[in-house]
Amino acid sequence: MDNNKSISIKRIINARRWQTGLILGLAIVLVLAAARFAFRDDLPGAIITFGLPALLVVPPLCVLLALHWRKTFYLVVLALVFEGMVRNLTGQVAVLLFKDFLLGLVYLGYLYECGWKFTRQPVFRVFNIAFVMLIVYSLLEMLNPNLPDVTVGIIGLKTLLFYIPLIYIAYEVMPDPEKVHRFAVVLFGLTFISCLFGIYQYLGGREVIQVFQPIHVTETYGSRGELVSYKVPGTFASASNFSGLLYISFSLAMGLVYSKISRTLTVLSLCTVVLTGSMFVINSQRAGLVYILLCFLLGTFAYSTNNWFRILRGTLAGLLVIAFLIAISTEDNAIGTRFAQFTSSDGLQSYLISSPVDQIGSQLEALGSGRLFGLGIGAGAPGARHILGDAYVFVESFIALMLFEMGPIGLVLTAGLIACLTLFSWRAYRGSKGEPLHNLNFFSFIWIMYMLVSSITYAPLMVPPASHFFWLLPGIALRIHAGSKQVAVKTGQLEGKAA
Repeated sequence: MDNNKSISIKRIINARRWQTGLILGLAIVLVLAAARFAFRDDLPGAIITFGLPALLVVPPLCVLLALHWRKTFYLVVLALVFEGMVRNLTGQVAVLLFKDFLLGLVYLGYLYECGWKFTRQPVFRVFNIAFVMLIVYSLLEMLNPNLPDVTVGIIGLKTLLFYIPLIYIAYEVMPDPEKVHRFAVVLFGLTFISCLFGIYQYLGGREVIQVFQPIHVTETYGSRGELVSYKVPGTFASASNFSGLLYISFSLAMGLVYSKISRTLTVLSLCTVVLTGSMFVINSQRAGLVYILLCFLLGTFAYSTNNWFRILRGTLAGLLVIAFLIAISTEDNAIGTRFAQFTSSDGLQSYLISSPVDQIGSQLEALGSGRLFGLGIGAGAPGARHILGDAYVFVESFIALMLFEMGPIGLVLTAGLIACLTLFSWRAYRGSKGEPLHNLNFFSFIWIMYMLVSSITYAPLMVPPASHFFWLLPGIALRIHAGSKQVAVKTGQLEGKAA
């Protein structure tokens, strides 16, 4: 027995040596790549003045971050919220890769501690198969002769595949309600900071907004030509990224408001609902305002044992709908101006049907001319514009984008993986009924479905932070569901013993 024990310990030590060596190797490559990028003219001098000192500090730091990968995960969330502002203030696009490097360390740390544990969990069995099929096809797309540049393919792999393993990370990082509460508090705190920046930018007007978003300032004008509102970026690179955080925090806050939790967290969640909803109004975010109404209307069906609370929910939802209808009945306010194009059936049809159908049709027409496998993965990814420049083709619809990059086969494989994810979220919502965080699963599922519907006209799954949380939230929901099943099994066993 002692001999077997020593052998197992030896195997663990050897495995850790191998994984530690991999982390150190990647850290060294990172340092050399940074030196090459920052000091192109004098690379030997850069290695001596910058590279050698960095090699003494960065690799051990990377090992430390990987070993404490659960805490590093929160650094990823922090970087996700603030990296866009740093990128805009410094003008360095490479800043956007910092969160990806941290996330890579999180993945290595997960493998270091848990190994391939997720492959042995029945809940991920079908999802893993679909994921592997998409990985294989995406790698084959790197050989696509239509691919403009290999770097573009690497960007495409990162954009489409790199954030999917967050479902495994969330499942492991948040094993109980207390961990979920802690994550929510951190996220709400970061959301408050970002929203305060947004309010400061809005009050400061164009001059202040241009400091944080130098590329362009999005404005809304009323029916008489007067300036009605600006769209602000908060702590993100653009207003669209900022709105992604608002969706996520609003959804989680609504779920926690309707859940059986502590009074302090309920108050914090309620404040987050008010603040994020106000930012949607300030930004005149059409989809965001519709989403707020949808959440309040569907919130009347959220689980509750208090009938008076259901009546209060329904009353509040009705008042919000009436206020919205009053706001869009005139163009004298920002909300009415933003929804003016939908006052006619032609405007609504153009936005929801004609525009996305035309985009998908144009991609199908291009594929019909000998491009069955698309132009190659990453050809339409947002990050590819930094490589392709004027040759970059912007495709707004996610469905059209998948056709554009990987053809019908890639679209089907991606849709299959997303279908697995959607089914997971639905089962987690249904299976956790009666549990304290059941309504959190409910609003997470609403957000996921809304993102899928938005993919008809937009590509939110390719833009952070939605591209991260689309995989992260189902992982949380699955773990909540798994926890409720374990509690049910233990309760049944105890009742059986008592009988």
